Amino acid sequence: MAWFFRGRRNDNKDTILFLGNSIVKGDVGYNWINALARDVPNMKLVNKGENGSQIPGVINILRKGLEFHPSAIVVHIGGNDVSCSYNEIPALNAGRHG
Repeated sequence: MAWFFRGRRNDNKDTILFLGNSIVKGDVGYNWINALARDVPNMKLVNKGENGSQIPGVINILRKGLEFHPSAIVVHIGGNDVSCSYNEIPALNAGRHG
């Protein structure tokens, strides 16, 4: 991903917001966003990954992340949603027919 950001030159340090689950959050063994930050020092990278995040929760994280006024947002979601049911969320079920 660093190749995408390296070509950008600016004096104001663009802010890139990362949203998602534990893959985004990283762990003590390896955090790919920290590794990316070393490769693109002209960017401010904000890591808002949370363990166990699912799509509805990431929407709430996005609202909080917008406080950083990001220039771009990178989203990685869905892994924790595979075995879940969202029957109780009407907005996610709109358009489904019985």
